[in-house]
Amino acid sequence: LCNDFQAKLLLTPLEFCSDNAAMIGRAAIDKYNRKEFADIFALQSSPKNTEGEFI
Repeated sequence: LCNDFQAKLLLTPLEFCSDNAAMIGRAAIDKYNRKEFADIFALQSSPKNTEGEFI
């Protein structure tokens, strides 16, 4: 496929790949340390909601 589109495939070594949950957790720690909290009562959350805010 790369040859068809004259593209170069770059892959990260597995030792640098991690779970998305770890990245989300790290972002949460940064927000917590900056005291950036969402108002849970103002959020309109629903599993069917496709618009609006995400925590």
